[in-house]
Amino acid sequence: ASDFLLSPMAHRPDSPDWERIGEDDGCTAYCGTYPDLPILAMKGECLLEFPVAQVFTVLHSPDLKSRWVDRMGKWELFETDYAVNMSESLWVEIDMPWPVWNRDFLTKTNFSVDDQQQSIICMISSVEHPDYPPKEDMVRGTVHSAHIVLKVVDPHSTWVSVQTCSDPGGMIPPMVVNMVQRSWATNTFRKIKEILKERQWPVDPLFNKLMPQNTGVAADGI
Repeated sequence: ASDFLLSPMAHRPDSPDWERIGEDDGCTAYCGTYPDLPILAMKGECLLEFPVAQVFTVLHSPDLKSRWVDRMGKWELFETDYAVNMSESLWVEIDMPWPVWNRDFLTKTNFSVDDQQQSIICMISSVEHPDYPPKEDMVRGTVHSAHIVLKVVDPHSTWVSVQTCSDPGGMIPPMVVNMVQRSWATNTFRKIKEILKERQWPVDPLFNKLMPQNTGVAADGI
């Protein structure tokens, strides 16, 4: 499919007002408010003692992502453009506890590299696509704004910042969503660390396109 089929929703250029809400195992969690949204933005920052290639692989590979994204079920990578725009689009189903209906999200991720800062930036936002209309038995959620930043600290460690402002939609009160989300950052980093400790994962092919100069360093980094 061609990229023109995607209808992107605007990624917010503004930044919320952040408040530090906790720290666990070296990872700091924040919540933030947008003046026009009832859903809080969440952010986590952590120094991971693993090479950037391994961190990117765990964060990007859908098979591994399903282990750290809470309640992630079925997924389909339905659009890729790694040659020109360095982007991909993903459909994801989130398995909710009964009697709440499952949610699904349709998102596009744009990848970029800041060579001066030795960082990979992943910008994520909701899109629409004619082949993926909302399903009758699910509620379509919205990612208002999300990004992941991976910064090389040294050959063996990576600073990571993850941020999201996502609305599950439906009838769930924003107060309940915000309460549940407050533990999102620390829980997410705990799961990511557990996966990284298991083994040295085969480096994700996309990483080799983004940071080929770090591939060799990463292979020797664990």
